[in-house]
Order: sequence, then C-alpha cells, then structure tokens
Amino acid sequence: MEITKLLYAVKTRYGAEIQEQNLLGNSANIIYEISLQDKPAILRLSQYSAHKDLHAQFELAWMNELARHMPGIAGPIPSLGGKLYEIADADGEQWIISVFHKAPGHIIDPENPLEWNDTLFSSLGELMGMMHRHTGPYARKIGINEQLDWQHSFLFWPENNVWTDPDIQPVWDQTLAEMKTLPVSPEDYGIVHGDIHHLNFHVEDGNIVLFDFDDCEYNWYAYDVASTLFFMAGTADHKDAESGKRMLEWVAVPFLYGYRKQAHLPARWYDILPLFFRYRRLAQYKFVTNLFYGRENPHEDFLAWVKEDILSGFRYLAYDFHPFK
Repeated sequence: MEITKLLYAVKTRYGAEIQEQNLLGNSANIIYEISLQDKPAILRLSQYSAHKDLHAQFELAWMNELARHMPGIAGPIPSLGGKLYEIADADGEQWIISVFHKAPGHIIDPENPLEWNDTLFSSLGELMGMMHRHTGPYARKIGINEQLDWQHSFLFWPENNVWTDPDIQPVWDQTLAEMKTLPVSPEDYGIVHGDIHHLNFHVEDGNIVLFDFDDCEYNWYAYDVASTLFFMAGTADHKDAESGKRMLEWVAVPFLYGYRKQAHLPARWYDILPLFFRYRRLAQYKFVTNLFYGRENPHEDFLAWVKEDILSGFRYLAYDFHPFK
C-alpha cells in the first residue's frame, strides 16, 4: 500500500499539514501522529470492509456524542466536508480515514504509586459512570444493531476460531450460554467501550482523557465495569497466586465508588461480574492462541498459566462483590 497517496487524501480532505508523520502503531489499524492546524492529532487508517465501515459509523457517532456532552473523550475531528470519516483509494484498495484529537498528558505507570493509586481508580470509575449515564438515552434513541453486539465481535470471526482447545471449549460454551440468558433491558444494556485499561487513556494534571474506542459494541454496562477491573488487576504479577486478588481488591473499591457517583449499577449485577471475568479470561486465551496459530507463540508460558487458571475455576480473580450491593 502506498502510504503517500493516503496521506495526500488526508491533507486535502482534512486540511492537514503533514510534514513529519510519526507512526504510532500497526495492528488492526495503522496509527499515525500528525499535525492538524498546528495541533497534534491522531490519524487512523483502516483497510476497508463492509463491517469496518458499519463499525466506523457507529463508533465515531458515539464518540462524537460523548465528546459533546462530557469531558475526558478524545473525540473525532470531522473532515472539511463535515464527515466523521472518509474513504480513499490507494493502489486499488479502499481505506477508511479517521482523525482524532490527541489526548493530552501521558500513559501512567502502574509501578509508580504517585500515579497508580486510589485517586486514579476513583477518577476512572467516575469517567466510566459518566459515559454510561450519557450513553443510555443515546443508545435508546438509535436502537440496537445486532451486527454490532458482543456476539459479533472479533472474537467470533473465523480467523479467531481456527483452533479450539478441547479442554477449554466446554467452559467457553457454558460461559456463552450463561451470558445469553442475561436481561438486555435499556437500563442494563447499551453501548460500551469494552477496552478501558491504562494503555488507552492519558492523564494530565489529574484529568483522564480516554481514546481507542475500536472495540466498542453493544453489551452490558456491567460488562464494561468488569472488563476494566479485569484489565487493571491484570497489571499484577500472574506468577503470584494472590497478587491478582490483591490488585483487584485495591482497584475495585475506589473504582466502584467513583462509578456510583455518576451512574447506578443495580445490586443484581454484582453477582454477574465474576461471569464477565470468566468471559474476559477465556477471550484472552482464545484470541492469543489463534493469533499465533501455526507459528511460534511468544506467550506460551503465560497461556499455560491462563489455561491452568481457567481449568482450576478462575481462582486468580476470585472476589466477593457482596459488600457493594
């Protein structure tokens, strides 16, 4: 792919002066830091597919809605034509172009107690609660598109299901069966970020600004809560059998305190959070094993530990949420 052609499209359609682009990442998308009207911005290039087009409409409209009503969101920047994203050709292929405000500040260090502390956890919970509170009316207004719900996420794509572990598959199937019985009332189920962890937000002067909404989907608000607690607890040393529990306990109390300042999580959902932990752990194993299927996997030791945790009953993140009810 000839990147120069796409950068020219960015220049003409967004008025960007791209003198020196800084490649930040290349995973599912190609991410650059660029200059837009003398301010830093984030450029995302995604190879076109009908699903990515649909998701871009959904994702960017939601981000734009949130950014209009609350702080802490690194929202999209419209093109000169007023579009939240553009589609351009390069070497016979189509690409989705989207540009975002660059979040001020920096990624925090979980090893630094001046950054990784109760204040951060409470502020992050408050930000998520504010997101969910503003999202509820918006999600009810636009309705639910089942093509964008959790059962159509990347975990269910064929390339992430090339290989299934016969030991893990029954646990995966049982977990999905339990999730499918959960209520999907508008108060409980809407649009969630699904990937809030310390690498997806910046902090400046104590203020959190969230980015990377690429995994947003229709799911339970309680799932969003559980996912972030899962990711934050995952910064602990998995080789220490008790470290995950200690980290989860440390994070959960201030995080849920902050969340409940902005949004209500009905008591019944505290009993469901462990189910969502199970789903996240299984998804972790499923995704990484398929990502490296047929070639050397650099995460073999970690995956062996994950599998042991699954088969032993998910002991690493066993936690009683009863006191929060």
